[in-house]
Amino acid sequence: MVTFNLSVEPKPFTNDVVIISDKDTRWGFGGTLLKAFQLCGFRAVLVGAGNELGRKEIEESMVVIPVFSMDLVSSPDHLEELATVVDEKRMCQMFLPFLYKLELKDVRYLMGGKLFEKFYEVLTKVTDLTGFRFGDGVTYEYQCVEKIVQVSAKHAASTIGVIPRVTEAMLLLSPESDNGVNVVGVVGPGKETITRKVYEVIAPSFPAHCFLPDVGEKIREHGPEYLQNMLGPYMLGNSQEGVPFIRHEKVLAVLDCIDSLDSLKAALGLTPRFAPGSQVFIIAPDITLLENNGIEKVYEVKGLDKTSAYQVLCLEAFSSMNMSFKYMDIISRAETCADGNPCALKAIGSSFRGKTIAECEIALDEYKRIHYSELIESMIGENNWIPSFGDISEEYTEYDMPDVELASDDGSGMGNFLGSSTLLSQANMQDVEAA
Repeated sequence: MVTFNLSVEPKPFTNDVVIISDKDTRWGFGGTLLKAFQLCGFRAVLVGAGNELGRKEIEESMVVIPVFSMDLVSSPDHLEELATVVDEKRMCQMFLPFLYKLELKDVRYLMGGKLFEKFYEVLTKVTDLTGFRFGDGVTYEYQCVEKIVQVSAKHAASTIGVIPRVTEAMLLLSPESDNGVNVVGVVGPGKETITRKVYEVIAPSFPAHCFLPDVGEKIREHGPEYLQNMLGPYMLGNSQEGVPFIRHEKVLAVLDCIDSLDSLKAALGLTPRFAPGSQVFIIAPDITLLENNGIEKVYEVKGLDKTSAYQVLCLEAFSSMNMSFKYMDIISRAETCADGNPCALKAIGSSFRGKTIAECEIALDEYKRIHYSELIESMIGENNWIPSFGDISEEYTEYDMPDVELASDDGSGMGNFLGSSTLLSQANMQDVEAA
């Protein structure tokens, strides 16, 4: 029986950042980095001097920054313990190793062959060991500090609100059910991120698992048989045997972008071939599509609240948990514009980085213009429907409606669907009243 412990993962972090720094960097670079994080509002701690590595602090921190200096690399006991902690990396946790006045070849020489190979193998599972390095004549120390804080801030922005939503989504799973296939629909802003995190947590518990992106588009291109052709190689490593043999194993399948009735039918049509106890996630843009077609379990991801939204904007724009008072108005307007959507918040926040208030105003207006155009295009292109001004939120009404060619089936030029005929009727009424 496939089981997974819902009480172990996920759980919130106690600290934002932990810096692992030995004696030769603790009172210099390590302390400078710690102060930089604290000034930006991060809950940061510095560990590693003496005999204690700070395992508890590492496990409870969202960003782990080991500073590989001469002393730390020359301490086999510390490195062995650090390798163990890295191998137990938690969800939403990031490791950001930093080479301080060392190159990778120096680390290999000081560690010795066997220890280096073990440590390098573990670290490369979760990060790029050569990503950050400081050395005399390479760059200024303050530039390294700024870059580390910036990268950490972007990671923090991407994790805000994720853990509680993953916890909620996992409550819809049936880890010990042998009665059938458990199908869960996921909709709402950030749905792919949340589902992917759930997948990462529980995938090791299944002998066969896969995360298939852009399923709806692929089915439109290749037909319903696309799923059957893909699930075999993904989950069994054998494209010739294919789906029928999956029934012998419990599987975890995540099907992304199920955006039409045809793609949903193709997905549901395969579930009888999965063994009882399998878990299937269907990521869709519309809750109505799922509910109208028999999906009883649907997790609707809610947008971020105002406080969380402000944090995302500040982390993306200023690499800080704090916000300058002079930016209060533009950040507030950006939060209203994004309406709690994590992707929108990150896009707007990153467009503010390094800009004056006037430049932020221009960036926000540009985002509104692009987003409005995409909204109209999706409404017309996907739904064959032309919205009236009443269907667009107030933030978009300042822009002109794009030119639209009305659909017609009789050559008269009159629209043959409700949206266009309604607009034409309203326009005629306005002309009459004006006359």
